[in-house]
Amino acid sequence: MKVIAKILEDGHLYMSEQIVLDLCDHVIEEMKPKLQPLPLLKDQVKTWIRKDFKNGIEISFHDNQLHIIAKVSILYGECLPTLIQTFQSLVISELEEMTGFKVGLFDVKVEAVHFQS
Repeated sequence: MKVIAKILEDGHLYMSEQIVLDLCDHVIEEMKPKLQPLPLLKDQVKTWIRKDFKNGIEISFHDNQLHIIAKVSILYGECLPTLIQTFQSLVISELEEMTGFKVGLFDVKVEAVHFQS
């Protein structure tokens, strides 16, 4: 598991990438059923191999900023731009507020549409 670091006034903050993945996953859980993670079979295999990937969410750290790519499915009938902007805003504000790390890039790939069961 990779660790990301931030220089603080009196030392350093070290944080596991898993924390960032869990916070992103938490926001998706709160937005269900309108938005769902899209862990495809190939992504599930990637999760076992790479620890910077979970439930269709991939993170990296460049120039002291978090870069996030999330693959999601949206509920049929929802306004795509509004839903995705809400998702991005919630994740960015939660991550920046809770970790102190700046989110430099947050791409959302809508790869499926699901229907209410």
